[in-house]
Amino acid sequence: MSITLRPAGPADADAVAALHNRVWQSAFATLAPTEALAKLDLRSREAKWRRLLAEPVADQLVLLAEDHGVLVGMAATGASEDPAFGGRAEIHSVYVDLGQQGRGIGESLLRGLARHLRAVGRDAAALDVVVGNDGAARFYQRLGAREIARTIDAGPIWKSHNIIYAWDSLAPLLD
Repeated sequence: MSITLRPAGPADADAVAALHNRVWQSAFATLAPTEALAKLDLRSREAKWRRLLAEPVADQLVLLAEDHGVLVGMAATGASEDPAFGGRAEIHSVYVDLGQQGRGIGESLLRGLARHLRAVGRDAAALDVVVGNDGAARFYQRLGAREIARTIDAGPIWKSHNIIYAWDSLAPLLD
């Protein structure tokens, strides 16, 4: 595999937003309401990623996966303010370009996030998956995550039902 990983910087914001939007729109085409699909568009993603990459939060890492310099995946982690995560670091996103899925890129990204979290003194992580996103749920379970809670994200656009998956130890991701 010719994939390389590197941290994202502010100059990567638009490319990260384009990948995020493309993969999210496809993954949630049948899960999210039409209003959410329309409002969570490329423009909103660009604003989000420009802000996040310019003003990092505690323990944040946005990790990019590139194939010969072409962005094919990204993942982000950092501290969580959600009490449902039980003090674990939060994996905010994992997106792999549609034509690149199945090559181990998502797993490489998660392992890179785990190494970062361990380096900043974190021992556990969690993420949430929208109910119905079964492929993502199976992927995280295969990598050792277990379901710890079900929640409703009352977000400003869409009230999604989510499953929180956690690694109480990052060891399965560091092997």
